[in-house]
Amino acid sequence: MQDHYRLIEVEPTDPLEALEYRAVICAHLSGEVGSEVPEREQYLSTQIDKHRCEDPLVAEVRAMRQARSNDPAAVSRLDTILANLY
Repeated sequence: MQDHYRLIEVEPTDPLEALEYRAVICAHLSGEVGSEVPEREQYLSTQIDKHRCEDPLVAEVRAMRQARSNDPAAVSRLDTILANLY
């Protein structure tokens, strides 16, 4: 999943793919936090806000998981996202 979404520069329009995309981007951004370079930290903070990382992302994944609970393929993909978040 990571290799696929790292190559995409625009958030997908499909809601499930958009959550997967955001999860990959957010994981990448969170790995860079702590650079001790103020300009870089500001950029990372802006990007984290833009992609609604952390609590908003987790809440959206859980909400979609509940809404699509009758779709095993979607639930599996959403469970993968949740397992890989922070």
